[in-house]
Amino acid sequence: MKKSIIIIDDHPIVSFSLKLLFERDDDIEVTLATDDNTAAIQHLRNNGADLVILDIELPGADGFQVMKQIQHLDPRIKVLFLSSKKESVYASRAFMAGASGFISKEEGMDRIAMAAKSILAGYTAFSPQALQAARTAEKKGLGSAVPLTDREISIVRHLISGLSNKDIGERLFISNKTVSAHKANIYAKLGIHSVAELIAYANDHDLL
Repeated sequence: MKKSIIIIDDHPIVSFSLKLLFERDDDIEVTLATDDNTAAIQHLRNNGADLVILDIELPGADGFQVMKQIQHLDPRIKVLFLSSKKESVYASRAFMAGASGFISKEEGMDRIAMAAKSILAGYTAFSPQALQAARTAEKKGLGSAVPLTDREISIVRHLISGLSNKDIGERLFISNKTVSAHKANIYAKLGIHSVAELIAYANDHDLL
């Protein structure tokens, strides 16, 4: 029986390239490639899947929040996070969130496909450095070296890209008031008082 994969990524060339690679394998079928996380969740609800290749950053969504929806729907579905962001922060966070792997888009399509096949074979796909960072954080009782929630990190990325509270709220489907509350919490946790300081912090902690 073929293993089923769905790809959730907002870069068509990534989805198309991965789909072509998987089509060469008689044991794998890509049943959906989309940038719409809502459509993907509905597809999973109706059809299931063995593996979801999931971009951390999606239009109007945060990959970690989408993963929680997938886990709630069916905890047996494996998740491979795909990102252009730096591994030092996001890979260990992905590991602790329960993902089966993390790989940077900079690794190339062949390496991404290999990581997916490794997960389908029952293994995980994290670098030794990511695993060590995650285990160190767990021993210290930390969720991450960065003391922010997944939602807060998503908001940080939008803030440093220059979006207003209103624009962020529209992208994440939350109110302006909720964005303001998150922003205040972020500033308090990090001990900062401006977007300029936030950019400096993000640069120092590989969040850019």
